Amino acid sequence: MSHHRAAVPLLILIITGATAATGRLAHATTPVAGPVIAPVAAPVNAPVVDAHAAAELQLERGRRLYETGVDLPGARAALDEAIRLRPELGAAYLYRALVTIEGHPLAAARADFEFALRLAETADGHRHFAEALAGGGEPDAALTHYLRALELAPDHIDTLYLLAKLRRARGERAAAIALLERHATLAPKGTAHHVLAEIFIEAGDDARALIELELDLATDVTCYESRLNLAAIHAGRGAHAKARDEYERSLLHHPADARALGGLGKAYLALEDYEFAVASLRRANDLSPDDREVSKQLLEARDRLRKSLAGNALAAATQERRILMGVAGLSIGFALLLWATRGKRAA
Repeated sequence: MSHHRAAVPLLILIITGATAATGRLAHATTPVAGPVIAPVAAPVNAPVVDAHAAAELQLERGRRLYETGVDLPGARAALDEAIRLRPELGAAYLYRALVTIEGHPLAAARADFEFALRLAETADGHRHFAEALAGGGEPDAALTHYLRALELAPDHIDTLYLLAKLRRARGERAAAIALLERHATLAPKGTAHHVLAEIFIEAGDDARALIELELDLATDVTCYESRLNLAAIHAGRGAHAKARDEYERSLLHHPADARALGGLGKAYLALEDYEFAVASLRRANDLSPDDREVSKQLLEARDRLRKSLAGNALAAATQERRILMGVAGLSIGFALLLWATRGKRAA
C-alpha cells in the first residue's frame, strides 16, 4: 500500500521532468525572434504569390494571342486559366470578352464585359464594351459607355474617335466635328483630318475640306483617298492644272489605279492636251473596262484629238498654200518688174 503511494509522486516527477526537458529542447531549437507559426506561414502564402504571378502570366499570354490573332482558342484557354487562378482579375474578363466577340454575337460576351467593369472600371473597359454595343446594334447603350469612358479619361484617343464615328452615324455632325478636332489636336498624325475632310465634302464645304485634306497629306503623302479627293475638288473648281498635278502624285504611289488615271485623263481633256488625255483614259479603260464614264470620255478624247490633228493638218496645208501663193506672186511680180525695166531700156 505504501509502495503504491510512493509510486504516484515518482510518476508525477518523471512526467514533470520529461515535460521540462521537452520545453528546454523546444526553447533551444526555436529562435526567440521567430514564432513557432512562422515556418507554417511561408507554405500558406507561397502558393498565393505563385498563383498571382501565374495568373498575370496567363493574362499576358492571352492578351498577346488575341492582339496578334494567331490563336484565338489559345487566347481563350489562357484567359480561362488566368480567371481560375485569380477570379478577381478584371482585365482577364475584359480580354476574354474581346476574344469571345470575335465571330460571335454580343450576347456571348456581354456578361464578361459587365463583370470586368464591376471588378475594375476603366476607360478602356467602357470603350471596348461601347464598341461592341455599337457593332451589336445598341447605339444608345454604346453612347452611354463612350461618355463614361471620357468621364474617366477626357483625352482617351480611341474613345474620341469612335464616339465621333457614332455621332456622325447618328447625324450629329457638329458633335462629331468637335470630337475629331480634339482628336486631331492630341494625335495630329492620326486619321481625324481624313474623316473631317469627308464630313466637309459631304456638307459641300470645299474650303474646309481642302484645309483638312492638306493637313492629312502633310502627315501621309501616300494617303490614296485624300489625294483623289483633293484632286476632285480642284477639278470641280475649274483648277484643272492643280487637279492634274494631284492625280500624277497619286499615281507615283499607286501607278495602276484606274480612278487616278481616269481623273488624270479628264484633267488633260479639260486642258486640251488631247494626246495625254487619250493615253491616260485608255489605260484607265484597260484597267476598268466596265466603267462607262471612262469609256465615254475616252471616245470624246479620241474625237477631239482627231479633229485637232485634222485641224492642224488643214492649218498647215493652208499655211503652205499661202506661202506658195506668196512665192508665186512674188515671182510674177518680179517678172513683171523685170519686163517693165527691159522695156524702158529698149525705149
